[in-house]
Amino acid sequence: MAIPPPMSITEVLSSIRQHPHNTEHFQALGNHLREEHIRTSCEVTDSLPLIVETSSANLASYLLHKHQHQVPLILEVTRCIVNLLADSDDNRLFFQGANHHVPQFWIQIKHCLNDPGADPSINKRIVIILGQFIHSDTYKQKYLLWLLEHHLLEPLYLYLNHNLPPTKISEVFNFQHAFEFLKELVDVNATTIPSKPDEYGPIAVKLVDYLLSIASTILDSLQKFNLIEDNEETEDDEELDLFDLDEIILNIAGTVSFLTTFEDLDFSSIDANQRSLKLIGKIPDNFPNKTHIKRKLFAVSGCISSMKSFDSTKDIKASIEYFTQVTVDPYVLAASAINLGNYITNKDRLKEVVDMIEDELSLEAFYRAFFDMHVNDVIQIQSLHLLNNLLTSSNAPYVLANYECLFSRFVKIIVDNGKYYQDVYQIFQKFVNKLIRLAFITNQDNILDFKDLWNYIIDGSDESADTQYLLLQAYVSVFKDSPITTANTPDNTQFIKKLITTAVSVPPKASQLDGFLEKLKTLGMMYHNLTSHKVGPQDLIEYLYLDKQTLKAQLVDPYKEFLVQLREQLAQPQTLQHEILKNNSKFVCATSITFWSDYNDADELVQICTNIASK
Repeated sequence: MAIPPPMSITEVLSSIRQHPHNTEHFQALGNHLREEHIRTSCEVTDSLPLIVETSSANLASYLLHKHQHQVPLILEVTRCIVNLLADSDDNRLFFQGANHHVPQFWIQIKHCLNDPGADPSINKRIVIILGQFIHSDTYKQKYLLWLLEHHLLEPLYLYLNHNLPPTKISEVFNFQHAFEFLKELVDVNATTIPSKPDEYGPIAVKLVDYLLSIASTILDSLQKFNLIEDNEETEDDEELDLFDLDEIILNIAGTVSFLTTFEDLDFSSIDANQRSLKLIGKIPDNFPNKTHIKRKLFAVSGCISSMKSFDSTKDIKASIEYFTQVTVDPYVLAASAINLGNYITNKDRLKEVVDMIEDELSLEAFYRAFFDMHVNDVIQIQSLHLLNNLLTSSNAPYVLANYECLFSRFVKIIVDNGKYYQDVYQIFQKFVNKLIRLAFITNQDNILDFKDLWNYIIDGSDESADTQYLLLQAYVSVFKDSPITTANTPDNTQFIKKLITTAVSVPPKASQLDGFLEKLKTLGMMYHNLTSHKVGPQDLIEYLYLDKQTLKAQLVDPYKEFLVQLREQLAQPQTLQHEILKNNSKFVCATSITFWSDYNDADELVQICTNIASK
C-alpha cells in the first residue's frame, strides 16, 4: 500500500481549522515550521491567529482535565510554537501584540507553569518557548520588558520550585534553559524590578532563597556529578557536565546579583548575605567562569549590606570571624570587610565594631589579617571602604605597621589598574588621603619614611593632586622648624619639588570649590613656611629648580595661571563657601606677595595677587 504524500502547509492549516485537537496535524505543522521560508511566509503569518487560538484552547483543555493521552498533543502544539518563534521577530512580535487571542495564550502558559501537576515535559517545552524571546539582537529588551510586565517572573519561580527541589538536584541539567531565561529576564529588567519593591520585593526574596539553596546543593553535590558509574563515560562527557554546571551556577549567581540591587529589602530573613559568601568558598577552581561567579556573589553581599535596613549583628560577627580563619577566599574576606564598612555609619557603630573585633582577636591582629589578604582581583580593593570608616588616629599606626603588604598587595594593583576601575580607585584614594591626615598631619609621623609608596601613587595616576596637597601639608607640619627647601637627600629633594610644583599648578578639578579650598590651604602653609624662614625665590633656584628658566616654567607661570583661575572663581555668585574661599585667597596672596615681591620675573604674578588681596 502506497504511503500518501505529506500534506502541504495549506492542507495542514486547513486540517487544524477543521480538527483543532488532532496530534498528527500539529506534528505536521511543526515539521513545516522548521523551514524558515515557511514560518515567515504570508500563509503562516495570516494563520497566526488560528495557531494561537487553537494552541490556547488545547492548553486550557489539558489543564482542565490532565488526561495523560493529551500530553502528546500538547507537546506537538508547544513544538509548533517553538519552531514558529525561531529566528522570526515578526512572529515573536505577534505573540506580544494586540490580537485578541494573545492574552488567553499567555494566561494558559502561566497556568501551566504554576501548576505542580502539569507534565514536566510540557513545562520544559514552555521554557524553550520563553527562551526564543532572548535570541533577538533588535527586540530582546522589548520582549523581556513585556514578559515581566505580563507577570512571568513568579510562574517561572513556581515551575522551578515545584519541579527542581534540592532533593532532585541530579536532574538539574534538565533546567538549564530555565536558569538561562530567568537570568536574562531579570538582567534586562534590572532597573525595573528594584524600582518597584512592593510589587517585586516578595518574589525577589523567594527567588533568591530558592536559587541560593539550589546553588549550594549543586556545589555540595559535585562529587555525585563527577562520578563515573560505568566505563562508557568519556573525558568529554565529564568536561561537558563541568561546563554545564559552571553555566548553571553562573546564571544563578547573575540572577541573584540582579535581584539584590533594591535600595532597601529585607534579605536577612533568608540569611542571603552569609549564604552568598559561603557559596564563594565552594566554587571549584576548574570552573571556567569561577572569577565571574565569585564577582557576582561578591556584589550580592555588598548590595545587601549597603541597604538602609542592614542591621544584622549576625552578619557583623560572621564577617569578623572570617579574619580569624587561616584559609579564606580573598573575595570572602573583601566582602566581609565591605559588610563591616557599610555597617559603620556613626560613632556608636564604630565603637561597637571595634569592641567586637577586640573581643574576637584584637584590633592589631585584625589589621594584620586584613593586609595579609592575598588580593587576586582589583575589585577586592573595595575592601578599603572598611578602613575609610574604621580608621582613626589611634589605630592608624596599625596600617603603617603593615606597610609592605599595603604597598605590594593593594597599592601596586590598584594604581596599575586604576584607570579601568575608577570606582575602586576612588575608594582607594579616599583611604590614602584619610591615612595621610590621621597618621601624618595629626600623628606627625614622617612621610619621607614611606616615600616609595607616595611616589608610586603620584607617578601612576593623573588624579593624585589632592593626595599631593595633603602630603605637602604633612611635610610642612612635621618639619615646621625647617624650611621645606632643605630636604636632607637628593631623593627627598625631588619628592618635595614634585609636591611644590603640583601645589602651584592649576588643579585638575579647577571648577570645584573643594579643590580650590584644599589647594589654598596647602599654598598657605607652604608660603608661610618659606617666608617665616626667610626663604626666597633665589633659594628655590639653589635647592630645587637649578636655574631661573626652570623656576619660571615649573613654578612662576603655572602659579600665575592658577591665580587667574582663582580670580575668575572669586567672581562667581557669592555663597558661604565663596566667603571662605575669599578669606583664604587673601591670606595666600598676601604671603605670596611677600615671597615674590623682589623677584623680577614675577611682577605679573604679584600684580594679580595684589588685585585679589585688595578686594
